[in-house]
Amino acid sequence: ELKETASCMLQEYLHSGVDARRLSSRFSPAAPLRLYLHGTAGVGKSSFTQTLAASLQHVLQRFIEPTRRVDLVKCPLNSISPENLRAMLHVQGISDWSIERVLEQTLRRGDVATFHLEEAPEDPILQAELFSLIDGMVESLLTKYPERRSNMIFIAVSNYQPAPQVAQRYTVLEMAPPARSWQLA
Repeated sequence: ELKETASCMLQEYLHSGVDARRLSSRFSPAAPLRLYLHGTAGVGKSSFTQTLAASLQHVLQRFIEPTRRVDLVKCPLNSISPENLRAMLHVQGISDWSIERVLEQTLRRGDVATFHLEEAPEDPILQAELFSLIDGMVESLLTKYPERRSNMIFIAVSNYQPAPQVAQRYTVLEMAPPARSWQLA
């Protein structure tokens, strides 16, 4: 299910970003991509996120735009309070490496930012608050680069299902380990 859904989503994302009539045009997708993966620990949610970003960069560089990068920006959500997240997200100075700053540099260059939201908490209220803070930061950032709005890929991973407010904005997929017989093969 993950492979089929992710493949369809990526095909739509890639097709929406390419103007077949003008092969020299820049990659510009129609809408951001949002995916929420949940399942037991160790099934490969984070590995999938890293592989997806690397694969997307390979496809973009090989077939569409040789200089296009796909930057992976990771935000750890486990064991974090909303107050700590606020401090991590926002720019503190010209040379800082806050999450907001790294995303901004990626968008400024016109590249694709894969925002990896690692280990969303189980508590739906806390989860909704953290995702609301993230959405607010991204929306604020995108006011500077509205033409790059769709250069964002959001992939949230968690051992827990998404809060209802989060599930409304993301395609939700459960990851499960392969069957034992397939693992042995």
